[in-house]
Amino acid sequence: MNIIRPLLLWVALWGELALGCKTYSFQSFSVGQVLTAAQMDQVEANIRDHQHGVSGVSNTVTLGTAQATTSGTAISFTGIPAGVRRVTMNFIGVSIDATTELLVQLGDAGGIETSGYLSTAAAIVDASAVAAGQSTAGFVLTKGAATAGVFHGRVVLELENSAAFTWSNASTLSQSNAAAIQGGGGSKSLAAELTQVNLTTVSGTANFDAGEVNITYEL
Repeated sequence: MNIIRPLLLWVALWGELALGCKTYSFQSFSVGQVLTAAQMDQVEANIRDHQHGVSGVSNTVTLGTAQATTSGTAISFTGIPAGVRRVTMNFIGVSIDATTELLVQLGDAGGIETSGYLSTAAAIVDASAVAAGQSTAGFVLTKGAATAGVFHGRVVLELENSAAFTWSNASTLSQSNAAAIQGGGGSKSLAAELTQVNLTTVSGTANFDAGEVNITYEL
């Protein structure tokens, strides 16, 4: 069932819709008024386009510019607008040339922050072998076999506390060249609003040698 229609009935009766803790007026209606098809379509469009998170209502998702992960020791995405609530980093065939772990770091207007992370990742290989590791320098994404891994998947970063600029992380990466999956999670409080993210490695010296990565972000 489309939950938008019951919302529209409420809007038709009261002329306003409460999103979170704030009320937004869309159109003025009288009690019992029958809406025309055009009015229904317009109200539904307003709800769908609104940039506030409500279950069943779409947020605006902005796609970044894909970057090749075929060289260099770090891949940075800058210019993320202040006030963003979610950033998703998508991996397509990403690999590195050394035995170390992939790492995502967050940054604000003052630069990338390289300490204060609470982060753990674990790998399951061939459905039995399990390895785990931690990092305070960033959100660690992988554990073991990184130099041979070709990684696909995503890292989801979500704002948990806007006053403290606290972010949580959840990552899931699979290896297309092996029966292995990597998962991780963590949290980090920034000094200010997030405006950039950085993909690198725990060693900081390994070179990317295949694939590409991109981000989406939501306000």
